[in-house]
Amino acid sequence: MERLRDRYEDGRFLKTLADLALALVLKSDVWYDYVVGNPPYIRIQAIPRPLRERWEGWYTWAAGNFDAYIPFLERAIHVAARPVGPNLHEWLRPGGRLGFICSNRFLVAGYAEGMRAALPRHAAVELLVDMRDSRVFEEALNYPAILVVRRLAEGEEPPATVPVVRVFDDPRRGAAQLIEEVRHLLEGLGPEEPYRRGE
Repeated sequence: MERLRDRYEDGRFLKTLADLALALVLKSDVWYDYVVGNPPYIRIQAIPRPLRERWEGWYTWAAGNFDAYIPFLERAIHVAARPVGPNLHEWLRPGGRLGFICSNRFLVAGYAEGMRAALPRHAAVELLVDMRDSRVFEEALNYPAILVVRRLAEGEEPPATVPVVRVFDDPRRGAAQLIEEVRHLLEGLGPEEPYRRGE
């Protein structure tokens, strides 16, 4: 680093290298209690082939015409041992929670079958808010969903039910009213009514 600093006399270059090293440590060597994010909404056709093939080799949930958020979900929750690729581990420690806003396509798309089958074995879905009809992002039609999960501890059984709410578009409603509607819908969930629908 000192030789580079002497040669290039540019602190930005060294800062970039230090940031890269820190990012590698944070992504590869640390477990987290909480992971919150908005992974990219990118169809696989828009991802360069070498990156797509790398993800398909590293992640079991990355199959078919998957969206880019699928590897992010798998990396956070469960990384299966693979014969090829780096030694990856999950971002979440057992008991850790993840909150993502991502496309709701994982609920029905064929490419997410593996994810839908594996997710309940590794994480308890604590909340699913399907906002496909809410137009929460004014400039984009992207069918968002909020997914909150808790990574299961070894041997822990997942819950039998999943709290799910679905909200619909109302142009008169602002963000605060949308949040209040979701809160109201969640308060009414229970064993008798495991699914509620907003109006």
